[in-house]
Amino acid sequence: AGVPPRWREQLGAIEQARAGRDAPVDFLGCHTLGRAADGDEAYRFQTVLALILAARSSDVAVADAMQRLRLLVADDGPVCLETVEVLDETLLMAALTGGPVAIAYPPSKARYILGTCAVLRHKHHGRVPAALDELQKLPGVGPKAAHLVLQAVWGRAEGIAVDTHALRIC
Repeated sequence: AGVPPRWREQLGAIEQARAGRDAPVDFLGCHTLGRAADGDEAYRFQTVLALILAARSSDVAVADAMQRLRLLVADDGPVCLETVEVLDETLLMAALTGGPVAIAYPPSKARYILGTCAVLRHKHHGRVPAALDELQKLPGVGPKAAHLVLQAVWGRAEGIAVDTHALRIC
């Protein structure tokens, strides 16, 4: 496809429009929804869950759903593989849909979350992989989410995660 014409001009316009203004992604993005205090592996897992939930959902809806997940497992510990993999799919789906702002496709996302738990448990010794191709093998994790996981939890930029709306800018 090549480099879009006038991309520098477009970037400058975006930077100017965003100057001094916050967007929900600035304070509710995937990089903010995991809790580092829960430990490195739990933080990585929480970030993956937030990104699975994020597809076709607003940042506010994802933050709300993550909070409901925390409340759901609170008696057993933080949101982590061990506390989520044992959840009943119906109960998990109820947690995803119980807030004022809806998560898109809750039945699919509940299945993706439990499927991701199974893959992490059986193929990655319970750990979030640090490789792009392995991340994309997790249910509900596509290229955009995988790149964001690498950047947010591993501090590596191996590509650019863009929304489908990026074509409207160029």
